[in-house]
Amino acid sequence: MGHSDIAPLRKQDPGEKFPWKKLKNKGLGVWHNNSKLKLKKINEKKMIDSFFKNLYKFGYRYCDTKKRGKNDKYLIKAFQRRFLPKNVTGAIDQKTFIISHFLANHLKN
Repeated sequence: MGHSDIAPLRKQDPGEKFPWKKLKNKGLGVWHNNSKLKLKKINEKKMIDSFFKNLYKFGYRYCDTKKRGKNDKYLIKAFQRRFLPKNVTGAIDQKTFIISHFLANHLKN
């Protein structure tokens, strides 16, 4: 995990350019498998609630899984910096959600 994964309110490193996928290819860390990223569409509220539950299950402990707060955007951006570096918006879109679902449910922590 990078600093922004552990302390998303204070840190933004290692940033979007850090080679997380290359590290996974060398046997270090985790990454998602694009070929398995398929889910049925769900409504936005359920997607947002599930996203934060997925993050918590995956190891991000800097969020409240039951209520949304003003700092959630920092956590979303930290997640996107690591797993969706070309789409760091701070918004939970379908792809961000699907990656969180894959990581929370298909990888052994």
